[in-house]
Amino acid sequence: MDVIKANKSAISFLAPLLSSLTQQTPVECFFFVRIKESGHWEFMISNESLLSNFINLNLLDCIPDSIELGFRKPGNYLVNVDAQAYQAQKNFSQAYYNQNLDHKFAMLRCKKTNAGKVVEYFSFAGQRENYGINYFYINHNHTLDKFNERFINALILNQIALPGGSLTDHQWASHRGFFRNLFDNRPTLYDTKLILPNAKQLTNREYEIIRLLIDGKTSKETAHVLNLSIRTVENHFQNLRKKFHCKSKTQILQKLGQIERPSTEPMETNEFVS
Repeated sequence: MDVIKANKSAISFLAPLLSSLTQQTPVECFFFVRIKESGHWEFMISNESLLSNFINLNLLDCIPDSIELGFRKPGNYLVNVDAQAYQAQKNFSQAYYNQNLDHKFAMLRCKKTNAGKVVEYFSFAGQRENYGINYFYINHNHTLDKFNERFINALILNQIALPGGSLTDHQWASHRGFFRNLFDNRPTLYDTKLILPNAKQLTNREYEIIRLLIDGKTSKETAHVLNLSIRTVENHFQNLRKKFHCKSKTQILQKLGQIERPSTEPMETNEFVS
């Protein structure tokens, strides 16, 4: 299969949906990967120049490895190229950098289908100078989830064939372990690993609480998940406000991710939430 041609064909089928994503949100690039338990994998990249970079850097065959080695649990991952990134993502980060893209946000989902177990990876990126995009990611998980749902439905309804391949023999050991970790182990609600520039200043407990805050959990829900009292959770937030010289939980997140609140009102995203 001609990778560039197949990817371009997929983009043309999905043009209205992809255009609504880039027009209504700060996202500039969307990258999708599906890995099946059988070892077959497929992908689509909305930015054709980025795909060319992947090809030039000989990264296509490394796509499954980059996900299986870099993302061990289902969840949401806030990953800036400028931050300390996973080693498995290093060369891919260079490809993004070559296109002036940064501020990646990844969503890893796993599900069981009639054809077997499937892992789906949705990745979003914005312009390198747009630090405000991190604020969008943190506050609009539901918007991106809705986009992902519509994207998958469009693939099915239009029977779109995506470029991809099959795992090599030496990739199989890691592949089996990857699926076992995702499906056999019951993940907690706070297994999502976040890479934040100032995260080293957090204690392990503070880190868990911040993860749940980003997931939209209230103090009561956080207390239930972590088996703590609500007062203990609020005391942790009070300590975080003092540590980062903040007055609110939103400001704590801004300090942790060096996030700049956009100067404009939040973008309308009715295309995805309707």
